[in-house]
Amino acid sequence: MIDRQLPPGAARTGASPEFVRDNVPDALLADHRTAAGVYGRVVVLEGELQFVFAQDGAQPILMKAGDELIVMPEEAHRVVPGEGMRFFIEFHRVGEPDS
Repeated sequence: MIDRQLPPGAARTGASPEFVRDNVPDALLADHRTAAGVYGRVVVLEGELQFVFAQDGAQPILMKAGDELIVMPEEAHRVVPGEGMRFFIEFHRVGEPDS
């Protein structure tokens, strides 16, 4: 697993609903990016999820229940859901708390 941390002062600005294999939006299954200044925190609650950075030669990262991964702003990526998985995504910015 890649060891990344949110930067000092990062505050949660929102979160996705929990996703299971059958309701993961198509946009998350295809290459996409967070917005400028937005960090994602992918949290796997159950099962397994493959996380794939979109750069050439990137190997999928197998995430299991209890794993989390920080996605840097504007970093292209996608997910590949496994059987029985459940996950959600939190969004963070430096200096902008949840409203």
